[in-house]
Amino acid sequence: MRGSGSYVDAFEVEGPITCMRVEGNRASIKYRFKRASGPGAPPQGGGVQVYIEDNGKATGGQPVDRVATEPPQPPGAFDAAATVCTDPRLNPAWTPLESGDFDVFDAG
Repeated sequence: MRGSGSYVDAFEVEGPITCMRVEGNRASIKYRFKRASGPGAPPQGGGVQVYIEDNGKATGGQPVDRVATEPPQPPGAFDAAATVCTDPRLNPAWTPLESGDFDVFDAG
């Protein structure tokens, strides 16, 4: 996964997913920062939990999906619950997606 954070300074992170939970049209995903670069990058080895809400295809060229994220965690704090994703229906801090589209489904 790649992400960028403009609220501090531009940065880029990559790493493996450590858990994923799908509830209806929402998903929570945790991933570890195997690589983190840029002036505002979180600590390498730490991780983050992100949330995705799939509200269908864009309407009039405007995305309808939403996203949310928890603050990045350093390695020790992230390790404590790296394999446990929070129920995505409980996250109230949604932000409209600026561009693109998500498809959330449980393939199992």
